[in-house]
Amino acid sequence: MKKIECDIYRDLFPNYIKDKISDTTKKFVDNHLNECTSCKSIMITLICIINSLIIKSTSYYPIKNNHSTFG
Repeated sequence: MKKIECDIYRDLFPNYIKDKISDTTKKFVDNHLNECTSCKSIMITLICIINSLIIKSTSYYPIKNNHSTFG
């Protein structure tokens, strides 16, 4: 892949992950990820980092499930 093309797709990754892009753009990103192992690797890494942060944040601040206070 050309570096400029990958740079454009990589700029879309944050909104792709947050599902904030159109279906048409998502298809273009999906096609690129199927063809470009470098971008695919970056996307997988980003998703793993985000998932790790979510897991860590919920383990540090557990939601208390105290139903007795709700009547």
